[in-house]
Amino acid sequence: MELDDLKGAWNSTVSQPKTENDLHLMLKENKHPVLKRIRKQIIIETAGWFLFLLCYYTMFDGDAKPLIANAILIIAVLAALLHNLTGYSFSKNLIVDKDINTALHTWLAKMKLHARLSIFLRVIFIAGLLTFFCWNVNIDARRYVLLGAGLVLLIVQLVVLNRIWMGRIRSLRNTLDNLSR
Repeated sequence: MELDDLKGAWNSTVSQPKTENDLHLMLKENKHPVLKRIRKQIIIETAGWFLFLLCYYTMFDGDAKPLIANAILIIAVLAALLHNLTGYSFSKNLIVDKDINTALHTWLAKMKLHARLSIFLRVIFIAGLLTFFCWNVNIDARRYVLLGAGLVLLIVQLVVLNRIWMGRIRSLRNTLDNLSR
């Protein structure tokens, strides 16, 4: 497709104009579509983790494990929930400043902090689940291989999560650099 065709298609699209009141309503927490989806996800995940905690004691032999293993699992689940809540708070609390450059620098610092917290909470969650499910388990050679494969997958997940956050931070930093020119 030619560039002129693309430009023509872009210019021919009709967008629904938003009134100032519509835009103001979108900025409110209860009306913002992205925040609504995040809240919905948090509610679903919280319900799922609550159901998991209700039945893990019998389904996953929580009664046969010591109190410390059960506490580690609960801390891991709380880390997963805290991860969701901090993400929601990060998305909800936008930086408002008269100078966009200052606002974006503040947002960049906040994003770096949230990225570290996100990765840390993910590590706590994964370590807690692994600790609970490996507690009092006789690990033979086959299970060592499975555990090793699981650890490799989890490390890959953490590396990918780190790269995603570093990409976001780099993108915002590039935007700030372009604004400074």
